[in-house]
Amino acid sequence: MFTENEVRIIRFLVTAIGTPYSISRIARACKVSPNGAYKILKKFESENIVKAENIANIKAYMINYEGQKTEYIIPLVFIPKLERNIYQRKEDLKPLKEVSQIGILFGSYIKKTLTSQKT
Repeated sequence: MFTENEVRIIRFLVTAIGTPYSISRIARACKVSPNGAYKILKKFESENIVKAENIANIKAYMINYEGQKTEYIIPLVFIPKLERNIYQRKEDLKPLKEVSQIGILFGSYIKKTLTSQKT
């Protein structure tokens, strides 16, 4: 559906709410070549997923939240990240299967951080 570079660019632009970014800045942030970023952004612009704005002699891009495809594409690019998180939680809970038959999960969990490990 989307290449990894396309996903990176959409995720970057979604997190940059309302701020237009130049091709070179998008490429640098997403670890994509400027030419590759340009091609992806042109493709997205033709599909009305992003919109371009001329600022001085630079063309800057941002997500077009009013585009028909945009509302469907944004959740799709975040699904793989969500699936990895769910899989990790499932792996964290596997040892409990041996000692219990039922469990209750709450909406959050405690995670060790570097500061809590030092104390």
